[in-house]
Parts: sequence; C-alpha cells; structure tokens
Amino acid sequence: MLVARLVGPSGRVVGVDNDASIIAKASGRIARAGLQNVRFIESDDDHIPSGESFDSIVGRLILQFLPDPGAVVRSLVGSLRSGGILAIQDAYWSPLLQLSGALPIRSKCATLIYQAFRSSGANMDMELVLYRIFQGAGLPAPTIKIEVPVGGDLDLTR
Repeated sequence: MLVARLVGPSGRVVGVDNDASIIAKASGRIARAGLQNVRFIESDDDHIPSGESFDSIVGRLILQFLPDPGAVVRSLVGSLRSGGILAIQDAYWSPLLQLSGALPIRSKCATLIYQAFRSSGANMDMELVLYRIFQGAGLPAPTIKIEVPVGGDLDLTR
C-alpha cells in the first residue's frame, strides 16, 4: 500500500506471493483502501513470472526465509528496467536482542521469535550476506542502513 501511494494513481504495483490466502487478505486491504493501481500474482518466490519489467522492485522481510536468496535477487534483476531500483528490507536481529536485554519480557519474546525463525531454516544473518547477494546479481554495491528505534517515545515503549 505504501508503494502504491508512492507511485500514485498513474503507476502500477504488482504484489507476488505463493499463498492464495495471503493474496486474498492483501486484496481485501487494497480494496478497503480504495487503491486501483495494485494487482497480485500467485507464484513461487524463486520464480517470478517473466515478461514484465519494472522501474523498481521492493522486497520486505522475504529474503531471509528463502533457501537461495541470491537466485531470487538474480531473477528479480532480470525483471528490472535499466536504471531501476531494487530495494530490500530485511531484519537485523542483533541490535534488537541486545537492546531488549534489560527488558526481561521483551527480551524473552524477541529471543523466542529469533529461535523460531532460526529453527525454521531462516537466515538470521542477512546483514552479512546482502552485500554479496547484490554483487552476485551484478548490481552495484548496495546502500545498507540499520535503523534501531530507541528512546522513551510512547509508541516505541508501548
């Protein structure tokens, strides 16, 4: 929905997921928001249907769950127009685990989530491999940023 608003009504957004129930939920959210420029494709994450090209591709919290994230990025680059942008957001767990150390309940929850993801086979060290994945896909070195919310802001502490 954020990307749909960024590209405006003349732009198009294509969402991809391999789970029809997720697509149904997302489609409902899009309809309720009144966005007309979004459509969804049901496809395996490692095989995005070819034939379309895009000015930008955004991936949010997906690469860490894929068995071969490099292959997926290489596939995505094939759908990216010349000069296009690939933006990936993935989790970096170390700061969260460290910063929640003084908050016993939050620390326990974060640790349990981390352990569950790790047990599922998720790559919990994406911050160490994203650079190599981009280079392996023939992309320029990525700009990598780490954002860690800290402080006493009511929304943050809630």
